[in-house]
Amino acid sequence: MNADAHADRGAGRLVIVDGAGASPHRWQEALAEFRPEIVATVDEAADVGEHDVVIVDLPALGDRALAAILEAFAGRPSRRVLTADHGELAGILRTGVNGLFHHIVPRAGSAANVRALVAGLRAPAPAVRAVVEPRRPSWASTLELLRWTVSQMVGVPGVVIRSYQPQANKLEVQFVAHRDRDFESFHCELPRRWRWPVRARAGEAFTQVGGERLSAQSFGEIERDQEIYVLPLDHAVGCAYLALLPWTKDGRITIALGVWLDDAASDEAKQTTASAVSELHAQAVREVAQFTLPALDDAVGGVRYLLDYNWVVTQGYAGPDRRKEDTSLVNRYMLVGRRKTVAKSLGERVGGFVDGAPSWVASYFLVYVVLATIDTFCTSRFVSAGSVVELNPLLAPLITHRPWLFLLTKNVLAVGAFAIIVRFHLFRRAKHVLRASIGAYAVLDVYWAILLVRLIAH
Repeated sequence: MNADAHADRGAGRLVIVDGAGASPHRWQEALAEFRPEIVATVDEAADVGEHDVVIVDLPALGDRALAAILEAFAGRPSRRVLTADHGELAGILRTGVNGLFHHIVPRAGSAANVRALVAGLRAPAPAVRAVVEPRRPSWASTLELLRWTVSQMVGVPGVVIRSYQPQANKLEVQFVAHRDRDFESFHCELPRRWRWPVRARAGEAFTQVGGERLSAQSFGEIERDQEIYVLPLDHAVGCAYLALLPWTKDGRITIALGVWLDDAASDEAKQTTASAVSELHAQAVREVAQFTLPALDDAVGGVRYLLDYNWVVTQGYAGPDRRKEDTSLVNRYMLVGRRKTVAKSLGERVGGFVDGAPSWVASYFLVYVVLATIDTFCTSRFVSAGSVVELNPLLAPLITHRPWLFLLTKNVLAVGAFAIIVRFHLFRRAKHVLRASIGAYAVLDVYWAILLVRLIAH
C-alpha cells in the first residue's frame, strides 16, 4: 500500500523518536510507505494529534528517560509504540509508563512486526456491531441429535440399557458401557455433534451453564474425569444434556441422555418432552443388537444387586429399587420394614442402612444387656455404701435421692447407645465397636467382682 492510499484514508502522521541519532533509522525502510518523520527527543513528539502514531525508540529507559516520557505524553492523545529490552519492563511497570502506550515492542524486534503494528494503529476503528444472541437450536434439530446419540450408543458392543424411570423435571435414558475402543470411537464424535462439554473444577457442583439453569442434583458434584454436554431448548425452559459419568472402581461408565425442564415450563412442553424422551428409550430397545445380562453378584441374605442395570434381585422381585431414596439412619421403615441387608457389591461401594438388624445382633444384645445390668446394679450398691464414687455428674445425684430413676436412666442410655451402633452394622467398624462395648462392660463387671470379694474378705 502506498502513501497516497494512506492519505486517502485520513491516517495521521508517523513520528519516530530516534534517541540514538542513527541515520537512517533501522526501521525507516520498512516503514517508508508511511513517510515517517524522525525527531530526536520526546518533547518534539509531544504535540502530535490523536490520529498520529508515535514510536519512542530510545537507546535505554532509565529513570530520567521514563520521567521525560511521562512528562511529555501524560494527558495527550496519540497512538504510541515504545521499544524496550526485557530487563526494562519492571521499571516501565513501576513508573506507570506502560499505561501511555498501546504496544511495547522489543528494541531488537523485527521491522516486519513493527510495520504490522503501525498499520493496525493507522487503520480506521472498526464499526461497533450489535451483540446478537446466539439462536437456540430448534426442537426438531435437538431431537434429531438425541436420536443420533441413542443410535450410536446402542451400537457399542455390550451396552446395557437401563429401565426408564422419569422424574418430574428430569427425563433421561441411561446406558452403561465399558470404556473400551468402541466406546471411545463414539466419545470422539460427541464434540462435533454436541459442541464442547461444560466442565467444572474437581468436586464443584454447578447450577448454571451459559446462563441456562441446569439441575446440579441430577449429577452430584462434577468430578475431574466427568463430562456434561448441554444444549438449551427453544420450545421450553430447560435444556437437553448428555452426561458421561465414569465409575470409580472399574472400567465402566454411565451415560445419561435426557432433558431437564424448569418448573416454569408449560404443561404442553412437559408432555411433548416426556413423550419424546420415552420414545428415545423405546428406540434404544428396538435398535440394540442384543440385551446384555451380566452375572449376578453373590447373594447376601437372598438379595442381589445388578449394578449395570441398577436393579435389586430377590426371590420375589427383580427390577429398580422401589424406594426413591436410600434408607437413612432414622426412617419409618425401622420397625415395619423388611429390608435387612443389601447386596455385597452395593454395601462395599456406599455402605448404608437397612430396616432391621441381622440375627447375630440378638446374641450380642443379650450379652450386652446382662453385663450392663450387672454394672448398673453394682454401681448403685457400691456408691450408696460409700465404697466408690460415681464420676458421671448427671447420674451421681440420682443414686442417693432417686435410685430407681438412676437404674432406669443408666440402662436406657446403655441400650440407646447399643441401638445407634447397630444401625451402622453394615459398616465394617460397627461390629468392632459393639465388641469393644461388650468388652468394656465385661472389664467393669470383673472389677465389681474383685471389689466384692475384697469386701467379703474384710
